[in-house]
Amino acid sequence: MPISSNTLFHFTNKYKNLINILENDFRPHYALEDFNAIFPGQPVNYLKLAIPMVSFCDIPLSQTGEHLSTYGCYGIGLTKEWGKRNGITPILYTYPNSLLANSILKLIKHTQRLEENGRDFLYDIFRFIKPYRGRLWRADGIKENVIFYNEREWRYIPIGHKLLLKEDDFLNESERKKFNEDISCQHSIPFVSDDIRYLIVSTEEEILTLISDLEKLKSKFGDSQLRILATRIIPAERIKEDF
Repeated sequence: MPISSNTLFHFTNKYKNLINILENDFRPHYALEDFNAIFPGQPVNYLKLAIPMVSFCDIPLSQTGEHLSTYGCYGIGLTKEWGKRNGITPILYTYPNSLLANSILKLIKHTQRLEENGRDFLYDIFRFIKPYRGRLWRADGIKENVIFYNEREWRYIPIGHKLLLKEDDFLNESERKKFNEDISCQHSIPFVSDDIRYLIVSTEEEILTLISDLEKLKSKFGDSQLRILATRIIPAERIKEDF
């Protein structure tokens, strides 16, 4: 059984988020990353930073059950070739005192000695690393001891946008909303119907709801492509039961 997929999945916990993606393409938002699991004992400003991104997972549909439970039962799966065309990249996983973690920490400590371009390259690398295991911030609370490595994450990072938010700014709802609106207005990841392999809703009953909402997007996808997209809808409850 393959441990990766030809599809990149993006999951969300709200139906309206799925519709928003179909209407307006993918838009990056800030996500809080906890680097304490990589750099323990470092100053506070190393530990938690919010990074603008859109996250995907490279997991076969048959293995997405746990991911659905964590991130939500609505999603869209697009071809990996689409992801590569748009610069979506597999991230680096590491752990405390690994060669990778120690090398990045040394670079961070010497950023003032680097020319501006050198610092930019370091920031780019930093935004594509994640702890092998750590804490996950969600709107409904913190999930402890999550093995992120199981997610096989691919990540879209807006080109030319270097801003990282401190934890306090991210946790301030009004500040987070302002920064998210700013970044989403500046960047998007477009797709066409041929790029879509799966549309995932929570229950069987929502299939007809999604078909009805897809009908409102004729100007974007076209009649014939909408009929094809309707055949690619699958409920999360069926994935959990039958895959």
